[in-house]
Amino acid sequence: MNKDIEEKIRERIKLQYPFPPYESQLDLSKDIYMSLAQGIKVSIFESPTGTGKSYALIEGALNYLDDIKSNTLIKVKQKCQIDNDMPDWFNEPDVDLKLNPLKKPNINGILDF
Repeated sequence: MNKDIEEKIRERIKLQYPFPPYESQLDLSKDIYMSLAQGIKVSIFESPTGTGKSYALIEGALNYLDDIKSNTLIKVKQKCQIDNDMPDWFNEPDVDLKLNPLKKPNINGILDF
């Protein structure tokens, strides 16, 4: 990905920290986000003790998941708008659908439907 996108991701992550983050936290969160976005299955990150790795991991992963959720909702809404040719009965909320309960087997053990 290009540097502009990486910087936007980094700034968005920075806004979501409840306290002023370390630069190493922002970099780690961005790198985790980028790894997930690029579909990398295994990533190895290292950072010294006390640098906020746990929170950086959570922030990077949650931001990625939030973007996936948002993109999925947008695609579903677009798909629903494209499929506007559905019959009226399909969109009516009060359509009465009743399922027939399964009948008990008769004496011969054969199910009647």
